[in-house]
Amino acid sequence: MGRGRRAGTACARPGRRKGTARCRLSRSGGTHATFSEGVLRPRESNRQGRHLASFALLLCAEEPTHGLALHRSINKLLPEGLKVDVGNLYRLLREMEARGTLRSEWSTVGSGAARRVYQITPVGLDELADWREDIARRRQAFDLFIQRYDALPARNARALKESAK
Repeated sequence: MGRGRRAGTACARPGRRKGTARCRLSRSGGTHATFSEGVLRPRESNRQGRHLASFALLLCAEEPTHGLALHRSINKLLPEGLKVDVGNLYRLLREMEARGTLRSEWSTVGSGAARRVYQITPVGLDELADWREDIARRRQAFDLFIQRYDALPARNARALKESAK
């Protein structure tokens, strides 16, 4: 058995095992987010849903909400071209509830059909804090990239002038 693994403990994410370096929060024995090389990786690997879980947790932390309202709120927040598919969101909400980051209750407030209202849990608040830390780290790297990229034309012009001498 590999270093750091415990027999018989399965991670909440298929294909992972508790106690491995890829599963940072598993030692507590609870439901948890999955980490890969120290960076929180949501289940969705496509660009559209890469940070969908972070937005869902954030908005549910602000106030309990039902799926369709959550879908509308996320799409209002995201820049043009990064819209979320409602089916992907509902799939994610079910997965997050299974992991214990969200809980839901049926609500019959107002007219119309009953709605499933999602609320963040203590496990979800921990995962939200991890998302915040991860996004802040990535933002620093992206800011550095943009700064260096914006400086490229000046660097290239100087190099061309010097090589022409």
